[in-house]
Amino acid sequence: MTLRRQLFLSLSLMFIVLLAASITINLYNARQQLHERMAENVQDTAAFLAFSISNAAISNNSADNKKTAIESMVNVIFDRGHYNTVIYQDAQGQSVAERRKPVQSTTVPNWFIHWLTIENPVANADAISDSSQQGSVQVIANPDFAYKALWDIFCKQMLLLGFICTATYLLSSLALTVLLKPLQRVEEQAAAICERHFIEQQPLPKTRELRRVVDAPMVQLLVRVQLARALRVLALPRELLRRQRLLDLDA
Repeated sequence: MTLRRQLFLSLSLMFIVLLAASITINLYNARQQLHERMAENVQDTAAFLAFSISNAAISNNSADNKKTAIESMVNVIFDRGHYNTVIYQDAQGQSVAERRKPVQSTTVPNWFIHWLTIENPVANADAISDSSQQGSVQVIANPDFAYKALWDIFCKQMLLLGFICTATYLLSSLALTVLLKPLQRVEEQAAAICERHFIEQQPLPKTRELRRVVDAPMVQLLVRVQLARALRVLALPRELLRRQRLLDLDA
């Protein structure tokens, strides 16, 4: 594996880990905020419904009118909110008005729901009239809208992650090409020396580590090779003169 590919994979892995951690933290924080919001909502809804039923019990003397008013209030509350169940029970624990949301399919994947499970907040409140308990209200929240909100956040952040990874790939490829170009020239310089072509690398890289790699060993090798070549050139006439003297002595 080339150095460029190793550096690129290391950078990519680092960015992916950091972004994955950031996405996970954001999702868990969003889940906590949504759960707290649902808990406050069901508590306020239960208290409001219990207060409204208490007023209805005072203003309606007829049992039928009272039941009709309670059913109407339960229906309005249920239809205008995100609830699984809204129940009103009398003092004996008998259900007077009740609405339950049927099981519905959702566009959020099951693995995502299991990963970010949200507990359904439950709130209870007592309906009191004339200092006596008339009944109790129970409201259970429906987390479907919370899962959809978290899924939308997850999809948007994954798109952002894809965009950042693509930009990181392009920028890191360009940066590594520029940074590692001196090493490529070192390779070309070594190949040229083997072919007895002596070239110097100019300009030298500005990065200190690469400058040391390029400057010190290759310059020393180049100087030594050039010096050895120069010495051979200088020694050539002396060798020819020595051979000529030997020929004259033989003659």
